[in-house]
Amino acid sequence: SVQLAEAREGLAVVALASSELLAIGGSDQGPSATVERFDGLLSAAPARLASLREARRQHTATRLANGNVLVVGGFNLSGPVATSEEYLPGQP
Repeated sequence: SVQLAEAREGLAVVALASSELLAIGGSDQGPSATVERFDGLLSAAPARLASLREARRQHTATRLANGNVLVVGGFNLSGPVATSEEYLPGQP
């Protein structure tokens, strides 16, 4: 099993083309913009990547044909989020 750097619920997990997974957003004390990449087959520590532009929880995330991830909707401290963003998983 893998221990994420930040405990959270309401996050989205998306599989990349390799065995790697992204844990995106979610909430602990409030909505998070954190993105972590980890290998679903290994128990190595996850790598923190560039954050989302907007913190969100209970959102969707879909891997696109170009390898980027489309993150849509969810909630933040103000309520429902009506935006989407295309996330580039290669960002450190």
